[in-house]
Amino acid sequence: MTITQYQNGENTILNPAGKQLMGTAKMGLEGGLNPKELMEAAIGLCVSLTITHLMQRDERLSETDRLEVQVTSFKDEGGENRIGRFEVEVKLPDSIDAEYGEKLLTMAERGCTIGNTVRSGAVIDTKRV
Repeated sequence: MTITQYQNGENTILNPAGKQLMGTAKMGLEGGLNPKELMEAAIGLCVSLTITHLMQRDERLSETDRLEVQVTSFKDEGGENRIGRFEVEVKLPDSIDAEYGEKLLTMAERGCTIGNTVRSGAVIDTKRV
């Protein structure tokens, strides 16, 4: 669960642990992330967590390894007000061979809850409380 609060001209996004992030309507502002960037970040974090979990399980992750996931979203070309495609680029640690790297990418694509939800769609129930 997350809570988004608008107060004093700012959107604040909170989780149950009290961690917060500033939200904004514009792209690239230092004041926070916009909804499109948050979706990209959710997909990227999910892929990163899935890959690092697999690498830890397989005892292939060291303290000095660096993994980078870049997610870029593209508007729907049909003119609908929605994102039509996400491109996910993963830079694996140099120590990962090609065969294991492909296995990690396949497993991340299958195992990422956020990616699976975006691919399949989800029902959003909005109600006044």
